[in-house]
Amino acid sequence: MNRFFRCLLPALAGIVMLGSCSQASWEESLQQALTRDDANTVPTVITVDTVDIDVVAKTVKAYGRVLSEGSSAVTKRGFLLSSTTDNPLLGMKASEGVRTIAVGKGVGDFSKVITAVTSGKTYHLRAYAINETDTAYANVFSFEQRGPRPEVETYPVDLRVHKAAIVYGHFKKAGDIVSFGVCLSHNPNPTVDDICETAADTCKIKGMTGEFGVLFDNLDSERLYHTRAFAISSTDTVYGEERIFKTARKGTVNWGFWANEEEDARVNGNGADKRIRTAMDSACYYYNNYTTLNKWINVNYEPGVQTADCNIDGWMRYGPGTTYQWVGTAQHEISHALGVGTSSNWNSLFDSSGLWKGKNANRVIRACFNDQSYYIHLSGVHFYPGGINYSSEVSSGEKNTHGFVINGKRMLISNAFILHGMRMDGMTTY
Repeated sequence: MNRFFRCLLPALAGIVMLGSCSQASWEESLQQALTRDDANTVPTVITVDTVDIDVVAKTVKAYGRVLSEGSSAVTKRGFLLSSTTDNPLLGMKASEGVRTIAVGKGVGDFSKVITAVTSGKTYHLRAYAINETDTAYANVFSFEQRGPRPEVETYPVDLRVHKAAIVYGHFKKAGDIVSFGVCLSHNPNPTVDDICETAADTCKIKGMTGEFGVLFDNLDSERLYHTRAFAISSTDTVYGEERIFKTARKGTVNWGFWANEEEDARVNGNGADKRIRTAMDSACYYYNNYTTLNKWINVNYEPGVQTADCNIDGWMRYGPGTTYQWVGTAQHEISHALGVGTSSNWNSLFDSSGLWKGKNANRVIRACFNDQSYYIHLSGVHFYPGGINYSSEVSSGEKNTHGFVINGKRMLISNAFILHGMRMDGMTTY
């Protein structure tokens, strides 16, 4: 009680006794006077200790509450946000790392979605309220702008050949993912500091869902490897379970000139024997290192053949056209000997829209082309992409949906590995 009211009390008592007011109404009037005089002039405001974080949108929704206005109405309220100071105040500038976000007026709950909140930073949030005479600051709530911790799994490694392997992972839980892929080592529990291949966005699905695969090339033959899928967020690096695999034996795709065909190609083909030998040796290199398949190819030189051809029994014919006496044509024709367009169940391996139904060959092309949106398509007795139906597929290549061009050696590897996957998916050789 202030000094004024202590002095006034006896006089008030006399007035009450002389007047018609009761003792109760006097005490009520006195208490109201005392309360008005002792009332806090400063608003009461709190920062709610929770925020809604959206890492993808780079936003956070903040919550505050004005419990009382003080001696006059609250005309301004809002939030202060800073990643540089844990004591943000009004008047601090954006250049000092403090943002002021106004949110209406009055008592009660209020909230605001705050934009441009960067992942990986710790922020300090504080509500404020201003009435006619005073400014009130609430408690400071600190939070880290981060999404849920991502989770990935590593699939068993079924797609493995003599020099390479394709390893697939899968997102079990998405998060604020910066990059992802697969790591590899001869030692247990490989990390991103070991052999590491990043993968492209999965099927163009935002939020990082679905599966992803990478191609590891130039591996040691018949050697044990440890592998794990990984995902890197702004704050974490997480790994899937470890898988162990061994690179496979070489394929046994070989060839030879039939009877006197080599001499015929040399004499009548203007040196075709050397070009054919280089083409076939190169094709067998890819098929033996990137498949585990077995086939013998008998090569004939036939001036009446316009391009080249081959049947499922392995009889191949080259014509005099020099543009077809190269590795791309050799691989394309060998694929027919291995079942492409010639196997008894060829057409049944595609669905009604002409897309390959098996998982292995599709996983191969997606990993080799670094694009999870790819499917193998039927084209009569051929397939695409990766079928090397034209020389431009190797020379110019194909640009995937991420802008990367797959050509040259990568295309030749892809063709052989796709055949390996097709045979795993059930393509026969008869």
